[in-house]
Amino acid sequence: MLELVELSHRFGEVTALQEISARIPAGEFVSVLGPSGCGKSTLLNCVGGFVTPDSGTIIWNGTDITHLPAERRSFGVVFQDYALFPHMNVFENVAFALKARREPRDRIAPRVREMLSMVGLSGMDERYPGQLSGGQKQRVALARALAPEPRLLLLDEPLTALDRNLRLQLQEELHRLHQMLGLTVLFVTHDPEEAMSLSNRILLLQDGRIIQRGGPAELYADPASLGAMRYFGRLNEFVATVTNVGTASITVDVAEGLTLDIPRTEKTGHSAPSSGEEVVIALRPEDWQVSPLINNAPSDSAGNTSLSREVVDVIRRGAVVDLWLEGSSNERLIATLHRDEYDATVVRAGQKVLIRPKPGVVRYFQRGVE
Repeated sequence: MLELVELSHRFGEVTALQEISARIPAGEFVSVLGPSGCGKSTLLNCVGGFVTPDSGTIIWNGTDITHLPAERRSFGVVFQDYALFPHMNVFENVAFALKARREPRDRIAPRVREMLSMVGLSGMDERYPGQLSGGQKQRVALARALAPEPRLLLLDEPLTALDRNLRLQLQEELHRLHQMLGLTVLFVTHDPEEAMSLSNRILLLQDGRIIQRGGPAELYADPASLGAMRYFGRLNEFVATVTNVGTASITVDVAEGLTLDIPRTEKTGHSAPSSGEEVVIALRPEDWQVSPLINNAPSDSAGNTSLSREVVDVIRRGAVVDLWLEGSSNERLIATLHRDEYDATVVRAGQKVLIRPKPGVVRYFQRGVE
């Protein structure tokens, strides 16, 4: 198990990490997610031994390794730029890690070939880095990191430089290798889809602090803050006024007569809103129900739970379709439908529609706090 206890670190006047604490059980795939400059690579470098934190403790399987040199930690590392030796061929690059660990000579060649086969590079032993594609270089770097059978695998945005299709392919490879080898993995990324597809758990960082932690489904469906919710994709946001606070839900007036009952979602340390207070409510584009307006009248009994909007633009994105919607005050909303759902409707650009939130998906947050 990897334990991080109140890690803090500064680079001059810049605070990179602020009292980071986390526990990563053996065999878990944990992603450190956040925007550029949030401290995620600094955290990985502290764990790897490349940066010594100003304060705090790093514990591996019960042993304090905070000041242990990187070469004595027996961790595998893959960097964003691969860090392959250009004067060594593929075989020599992978073998380098084994030689550095003083592995017996008769074990090196079989182990290198085993690793190259595992990452799909059999037969490329004699090629040099300059003769490889980006994806092949990344596989070599991964094989080199795995060859010494590391106790922990550290991955610092290893897929960022690759095109989308190759990135998806290597995500599948990483998932397969994690399942097959049972490795403990700490994976740094700024891509929320990547983190959600690969991880058992996610640590979401902002300004050097963990602002939320949990499983992918939890972070997506139950964000701890507006900032956390925004990080996982586009939002529709409204300022609303609280009209009632119940034990299980609050009622808010949004706009144009729209009234919503929203489940109470205060996190620990956050107070409940009070009646008359303004809050920000947010929901994702895929969380609208969309129905056509026929002769300027709703196609069903909408009551005060729907808004009328005009479809001003339709953008197809493969399996989904984005509807950009505009109201009388020219504010824009976005609703996302599955392609089949869109094709089955009579909703097209220039038409008016009714939109209403799907049950249980709207979230509210204190105004001015992210």
